[in-house]
Amino acid sequence: GAGLLRRWRKQWRDPATGPVGVQYEPPAGLGPAEVGTLVDNTPDPRDLMAMHVDLAVRGVIRIRETSPAGWLSRPEYAFDLLGVPAGAAGLPESEQRLSAGLFPGAGTPSEVAAERGTALRTVTCDDLRDRFHTHLPGIRSAIFDRLVADDHYRERPDRVVSGYVGAAIGAGVLFV
Repeated sequence: GAGLLRRWRKQWRDPATGPVGVQYEPPAGLGPAEVGTLVDNTPDPRDLMAMHVDLAVRGVIRIRETSPAGWLSRPEYAFDLLGVPAGAAGLPESEQRLSAGLFPGAGTPSEVAAERGTALRTVTCDDLRDRFHTHLPGIRSAIFDRLVADDHYRERPDRVVSGYVGAAIGAGVLFV
């Protein structure tokens, strides 16, 4: 316990800072999913939805409501693959994985081009219901890998936590 406290004070303690200026956009080179992950060290569903909406704002995909909510029903949505707009840079790995999960077999948006507003491929929520979740671990992993590559993390937080949990279990077994 004392060794962990010493290590925390030496390496991971947040530095004392003064006032922080408000910033209304993500830092250059980071998307909303990466920023959300930096805030709480985990790419949760809210961060992945923010990435989804960001792709729509940038014109890579379009989100359409196909049927409004009723008394006993939720609204239904469709997602259209539009491609990367001309002049836009290629998508990061996490966004390519999200796109591949939404539109399997369509290629990555950087490989396709479309006239403005023309959908290359369309899927509905029903199409995604039983298969999209299999892509989530790869998307989350790509987010962590990008943050480590950009030096926002020294090591992936999920692996650090797993290491400490394993060490605690090992110490508990040795203690017993």
